[in-house]
Amino acid sequence: MLDNGSQSVTTYNPVEIPRQLQIEPYIREALARDGHTDSPTLDTAVRTRLASQAASHRPPEPFTFYLHETTLLARPEEPVVKHEQVLHLLITSSLPRHHIRLLPADFPPANIHTGFALYRHDQHRPLVHHQQPTTSLFLEDDHDIVFYRSQLKHLANEALARQRTRDWLINYLAELESKLDHRPVTQRSSTNQITGPAEGYLQEGRRVGTRRGTLPN
Repeated sequence: MLDNGSQSVTTYNPVEIPRQLQIEPYIREALARDGHTDSPTLDTAVRTRLASQAASHRPPEPFTFYLHETTLLARPEEPVVKHEQVLHLLITSSLPRHHIRLLPADFPPANIHTGFALYRHDQHRPLVHHQQPTTSLFLEDDHDIVFYRSQLKHLANEALARQRTRDWLINYLAELESKLDHRPVTQRSSTNQITGPAEGYLQEGRRVGTRRGTLPN
């Protein structure tokens, strides 16, 4: 598998959360939007994506993810799904080899409008992977690699640092939890009963107490 055999992996997605970071309810909603309406087929696709994540969570070298603020704000997931997904991002961002960095909402799109991943290897040439709904595109020509490396360099210069990204996630998580708390009791989820490390992140978000707005430069 590419994720396991790479020295490092850098992923950018302008429209959704990178696949390696998606929780099961988010995957299910994303696949349903892509047309997977048949229940057995949808279940199989969800299991396949989750299985691929298991290897991604044990990378030998850094895994860097770039995602847009607008992706987290604009997606029409159920409130509980969004809350759980942001919580998962926050917890994953604490892993030493997982670097999650957020691009501000006013950051102009890159010259490419679909997600991609750059895989670097010790034993062979770098490789760019474009994942499409029904197929994959792999690029390894020198001019392609140079182009995508330049795009990633631009993203790195504009994205929030890891800790500032975590601060944003903490604030946003506290805001989402507040919205869940104000729903009718019959609509509330067990997410209000989270314990362990996640509870500590939520408490930290409450202490920060600032209203999230446009990301600072």
